[in-house]
Amino acid sequence: MKRFHILFSAALLIASAFSLNAQPKYIFLMFGDGMGQGALTITESYKAYQNGENCQVEHLVFRDFPYCGMMDTQAADRFATGSSEAGTALFCGSKGTAGTIGVDTDFKPVRSIGEILHERGYKVGLMSTDPINHATPAAMYSHNKSRGAFRELTRSIPASGFEFLAGNSFIDFENTEGELNADEYLQNHGYSAYYGVAEFNVRDRSVAKCIMCNERNRTSKSLITAEADVTKDYTLEDYPGDVTPAQYLRCCLDMFGDEQPFLILCEEGNVDHAAHLVFPRAVVNEVLKLEDAVKVALEFYESHKDETLIVVFSDHETGGISPCAEYKGHTINWQILDEDWNSGKPRDSYQKSDCRALATKAGINFAGSKHSGLPTPVFSIGVGAEKFSGIYDNTQFSKRLLGE
Repeated sequence: MKRFHILFSAALLIASAFSLNAQPKYIFLMFGDGMGQGALTITESYKAYQNGENCQVEHLVFRDFPYCGMMDTQAADRFATGSSEAGTALFCGSKGTAGTIGVDTDFKPVRSIGEILHERGYKVGLMSTDPINHATPAAMYSHNKSRGAFRELTRSIPASGFEFLAGNSFIDFENTEGELNADEYLQNHGYSAYYGVAEFNVRDRSVAKCIMCNERNRTSKSLITAEADVTKDYTLEDYPGDVTPAQYLRCCLDMFGDEQPFLILCEEGNVDHAAHLVFPRAVVNEVLKLEDAVKVALEFYESHKDETLIVVFSDHETGGISPCAEYKGHTINWQILDEDWNSGKPRDSYQKSDCRALATKAGINFAGSKHSGLPTPVFSIGVGAEKFSGIYDNTQFSKRLLGE
């Protein structure tokens, strides 16, 4: 009997070691920009409120993943990081300085997990509610001293060879190279452009590389400009027909299939934008969109459990969100927030001062409207998911994914 226990324990150790060293064939990186624990908590409070439980929380699907970790988010030169240097740390494993992207503190290029896995035969798909050349997706394919060099970021896409790129058009769309706009430039370098889900669904199935944007982006380009990226003066309007993260992900999976390994980064960028605006109901709206995309990844996982990894995470926390802080009622008044949300008032007309007053009235406190230095949660399931538990620096994320 003692010998059996020894053998059984040895088998467990071998199985554990195999799991830790296994490389998933299919990798989903589900990303909420600026999504800290406060954003998750108020969203789960809202879900409970919808079911008549105003003093409870109803978990987001990824909160029940078997593994949970926490990441420290500091940049090389500041405690509260920005998205570009955070993306560099997460995807390239190297600390960056404020405003740089894909380079180390000496401004030398550092390869991303997307570039490394692409060399190993993985297809790579990047999608975001932000522009395709915004900080988070660009950290996968670009190396530049300035995240604001948007045309240069766009011009670096072809060298990556990544197969699927989708988002809210491009910042500095016009004259990407000479008189060529961004989509024209990329089409000249082997990409096909699709606007909206309907157009994508009738595409030529032999197309190997594509970019995908909203239907309205065909004529009306991204409302996020270079200036708005600096001032954080974002619009949160939900445009009818805009492609959701879940829809982008379904399109990417339809294109990739399951024969070849893939890495997919799916970003919900408007969580950060809503928190910058101090707009709690908008924060909830965007987190729920990310949850819908995670559900799509889970559908794939159910058919490929022995080969798939899903990680839900963030680059930093925005807003210092805390529910019921200094609020005498000790509950969140979601009725106030819902009535305002459904009033028909254009979302792009909200001012930060109005949003803060509304949040305070409802019982949600924002410590500020900028990024904080708080650690961010990580949730994982599937092959190698245990690697993402514990507490670690953001530069360890790519190393854990690559098994280094």
